[in-house]
Amino acid sequence: MLRRFEVKNFKNFNDWFIFDLSDTKSYEFNPECVESGIVAKALIYGPNGCGKTNLGHAIFDIKTHLTDDKIDDTYSNNYLNAALGADLAEFKYTFLFGDNKLEYAYGKKSVNKLVYETVMINGKEVVSLDRRKGSVARIDLTGAETLKTDLGDSDLSVVKYVKSNAALENTSTTNTFFLFNLFIEYMMIERTINSHNKISVNSLNVSDFILDPDSMLEGLSGLESFEAFLIEAGIKCKLTTLETNGTQRIAFAFGDEKIDFCSIASTGTLSLTELYIQLMLLRIKLKRAPRFDTNLRPFIFIDEFDAFYHHAISKLIVKSLRDYKCQAVLTTHNTSIMSNDLLRPDCYFIMSETDIKPMYRFTEKELRKAHNIEKMYKAGAFDG
Repeated sequence: MLRRFEVKNFKNFNDWFIFDLSDTKSYEFNPECVESGIVAKALIYGPNGCGKTNLGHAIFDIKTHLTDDKIDDTYSNNYLNAALGADLAEFKYTFLFGDNKLEYAYGKKSVNKLVYETVMINGKEVVSLDRRKGSVARIDLTGAETLKTDLGDSDLSVVKYVKSNAALENTSTTNTFFLFNLFIEYMMIERTINSHNKISVNSLNVSDFILDPDSMLEGLSGLESFEAFLIEAGIKCKLTTLETNGTQRIAFAFGDEKIDFCSIASTGTLSLTELYIQLMLLRIKLKRAPRFDTNLRPFIFIDEFDAFYHHAISKLIVKSLRDYKCQAVLTTHNTSIMSNDLLRPDCYFIMSETDIKPMYRFTEKELRKAHNIEKMYKAGAFDG
């Protein structure tokens, strides 16, 4: 899991900006929101323009050189902070895999131009290269002894080089290095959970997806779990199936009468259907992610996750993600979901242009489950 992230001279971050997910308290409620002392489900609040979107981009910069994912223009444009004329953006990550701590630091001149990298596992340097001092890397991992260490003029990440070329032996240290690379591979970022531009809702594709065995959830059939989702969202309905031209399709049941779902569903219900499919696709992707360690949780960042939804639906999204086996960070302006019934004070973060801290850090008052933290927030109790 990601324990701590630091960034400097990237986009709007002109000084070290620290996002510490290990800054937790021993609250007894909603314990599933924190794992091994690390926040597993986080909501970030902050004014427009404070850098919430750029924080997501900064965290995910690591994928631009450690994976083969396509680099979005969002990362390339205005990469370095312009205010101080910086020539190097710097990043520091601290991960925890079981009992093993891995620290990864690097600096870049641009999205494609690495300057230095360092990997520390349990305080021991195992991989490093500083191109300001030369092209020879230091690699101290069992099984990598025969690797060529002079990378010459290549811009290739030394971490990616080791991952791709070394036949590492099975040790605690090399397994931690492997889990680190696996974690990065399965990191996911979304602009919003809204999927209007991704999924076309019609009777055929909705039925194909929801009636598929992969859509089963907690012992319920795909149809039953979809019906339960709609009911929780406030849509009173009874779903069934009907056969059309030899194909099973979802339908509303009105006594003995069956009517095709998409033919009479309202615009709002169809929007909820898109949301349900998007959440299920995410759940399936997370489910298929390899889990070689009980503490390995795929990381997902969703910016403005509820920009298109009523506050009741926003709450439903958070409840759904809370039950997923992942580490999720969401940004929002919606204070109606700022509740101890949903998360806890060490999972709600308040961000400014210069720092980000969990809510409880902004008050000396002992926050309890019964407190109305939304009301306190609006009254300025956390203005610090």
